Amino acid sequence: MEIGNNNEIKDVSQDLKLIFNISEHCFEYAIFNTIKNCFEKITSHEIDPNKDILNTEIKNIINIDPYLQKNYSKTLGTLNTKFSTFIPEVLFDDTSINHYIENTHGTIDEEYQYVKQKFTNCYAVFTVDPNLISCLKTHFKNLELKSASSVFVDYGINLNLKNTQQILVQVNKNQFHIILISNGTFKFHNLFHFKNTNDFIYHVMHCMQVLEMESNDLELHITSELEKTNILFETLKKYIHINFMDRPSIFLYQDSIMQTSPHTHHNLFSQLICE
Repeated sequence: MEIGNNNEIKDVSQDLKLIFNISEHCFEYAIFNTIKNCFEKITSHEIDPNKDILNTEIKNIINIDPYLQKNYSKTLGTLNTKFSTFIPEVLFDDTSINHYIENTHGTIDEEYQYVKQKFTNCYAVFTVDPNLISCLKTHFKNLELKSASSVFVDYGINLNLKNTQQILVQVNKNQFHIILISNGTFKFHNLFHFKNTNDFIYHVMHCMQVLEMESNDLELHITSELEKTNILFETLKKYIHINFMDRPSIFLYQDSIMQTSPHTHHNLFSQLICE
């Protein structure tokens, strides 16, 4: 799927940034004009989740898309990683980052990375496929890579400017992130995988129970690439109030992007805010 200006970019100037997100099912990217403060193009490529080697899929996508072969002033990217956690700055030791995940999940046959959160005093620690990282760094110069969890937490903190308590949920095809922000402070994050609608509802409502939140008085703020009419949301509305989030008002958007549902593409928009 492609949204935006279809005219081929012949010479990419220093005014353009490439922003991408890689999930299990999709490689989605946007081109952002820093002079116009405008998202000019959004494109998504489906990924076959049944294939074992993700970096091969990504290479094939890059090779068939001329926009991904250009040089940009900067490239921002996020990955939906298998394992991640958050460590307060006062407890963080960059020489022992593997222990933060291995203590919970055991030894992981992936590369460990970390980033400092922008809007809270902690670090995000996550694992990535070393072959995928090598592929991305080879193709994309000036790459700033983060986990999707890291960006979503910073995004939620930035949105929670009032003295309120908010739960934000980012729903993907087979997984979702959920975070609690209270008075601008990061309180809770988790990532759940689900197989069906019942799984999804169970995990969401279990979080409400763990957080001791009364669902009758609560509203979930939702971002997703799924349609608003998806069975997940239609079912969830029976148990709790939900609000589909609007796209950030601080940016401009090409008309074709404006015609898409405003609750979509936040995994791209948020990366500029959390850069």
